[in-house]
Amino acid sequence: MTLNIPGVQEGNAGNGRAVVFGENLGLETFVSLLEAMEKDGRDFSLFDPKYPSPSDPGAYLSYSPRKGKWRMTLGNHGWSGGIYVVEPSAIARQLYDLYINGLLPELQLEHVHFFSHYKPESDERNAKINELLRAIHA
Repeated sequence: MTLNIPGVQEGNAGNGRAVVFGENLGLETFVSLLEAMEKDGRDFSLFDPKYPSPSDPGAYLSYSPRKGKWRMTLGNHGWSGGIYVVEPSAIARQLYDLYINGLLPELQLEHVHFFSHYKPESDERNAKINELLRAIHA
């Protein structure tokens, strides 16, 4: 993947290839990043420390562009979720909020654990996860 987005580059990180971020990026940077990653069919994962969890704080989220939509699975110690359809605007807002709060050093591109064996969630549950992500990252 060639990223032609100022302040964003692909490089090596602790767990392999990752997208790393420069300084002073705006929300539009993350919108552009998602568009480029969707076009290239690139999965990514991240840790969201703001996500409400029934166990340890936060959640590990994996995103995958499939069939023209972003799909997401998530989990943490002792729990995991189904396959959700998440709107790009909700993902961009999540990434931007984590970034501006110093909680998003990178997006992992390797060793992305997308739980494809889970069943897709209902439209109602997809709407709720989008609402939740928007509320957490307002």
